[in-house]
Amino acid sequence: MASHSGPVCFLTAELPDGVESTFLGRAVANQQWYGDYTAVNAALADVARSVGADVITEKRQKKKFGFFAWARPQVWGWARRLDDPAAIDCVALGGRIDPGNGVPLTARKVEKAEPEPELTQIDALEQRVPTGSEYDECMARVMRISDAALRVESMAICDGAARELN
Repeated sequence: MASHSGPVCFLTAELPDGVESTFLGRAVANQQWYGDYTAVNAALADVARSVGADVITEKRQKKKFGFFAWARPQVWGWARRLDDPAAIDCVALGGRIDPGNGVPLTARKVEKAEPEPELTQIDALEQRVPTGSEYDECMARVMRISDAALRVESMAICDGAARELN
């Protein structure tokens, strides 16, 4: 079994159908003293890497009774080596990636939406909208106004314009 230093995906469920993998066994990591799961999850990822696993499926965690600590963290799951690590999107499957020394299994580019510009008082007053979907568009523009008093005043303008045209 070849170890690696790349990412390990933690899934709380099984792998999706059609994803080919090799079962390597049960992977377990413990902490001997009280604490949270951060260090124990990193240790589980190291255990998985040491046996060549790309993913831990059906990952579980609990506090376990110990000799020195009444409640010490323990994590475990099924270690698997994927035939094609790029075949899954760990985050999309609800998993968490421990990148280790490598790159995440799937580098998902997150597009940041451009914020819509805030309306000024003049813009809000000039936008008179009639009924139907145009009224909805007027209200959508009004909701972008950050000043609460101006927003209420602009809502009245949208309502008034709709009444005038009806």
